Amino acid sequence: MSETVFTVRNPGSAADCARDLTDYLLKHNLTVSCAESATCGLVAKYLTDRSGSSSWFWGGVATYSVQAKKKILGVAPSVLDDPAKGPVSAECAAMMADGIRKISGTDLALSVTGIAGPTGEEPGKPVGTVYLGFSSSFRKTETIRIFVPGAGREECREAFAACCMALALAYAQERAIVDIARNWV
Repeated sequence: MSETVFTVRNPGSAADCARDLTDYLLKHNLTVSCAESATCGLVAKYLTDRSGSSSWFWGGVATYSVQAKKKILGVAPSVLDDPAKGPVSAECAAMMADGIRKISGTDLALSVTGIAGPTGEEPGKPVGTVYLGFSSSFRKTETIRIFVPGAGREECREAFAACCMALALAYAQERAIVDIARNWV
């Protein structure tokens, strides 16, 4: 089964995406948590740049290693050890988002798992590949695969974070995240 990959060249500023998401969280009295691998805390950083963030941001975990994904978030070894799936997969992103939401009890949970490079490329998953996961108390868990072509490590991580927050806003608003991603192509 093939999956849709959305190539992103400019998702917008991560700071702007964070502002838009936190405005929405505040307005609707929603809380958020995150589990990050490829961005290793960058989403959490942007979400907490705004004063008063403890009213909407529960916290996050940087589960960079496979062991952390298993032990902290409960990602199944059958996903992580499967060469067709692994830690950079839709299944892993979904389990990461569900895992942090279960731990935190937040209304919304986000996850990021991917390959920022310059090494780490896998068959069918080049550098710039990321899976984003979204879990909530009001909507079924969703994931999306994004590809950021030709970017360096820091540019990939910034784009991954921006995409995550922009799509989290659409997800929280109960809009189709694929519609937002299509606009970036």
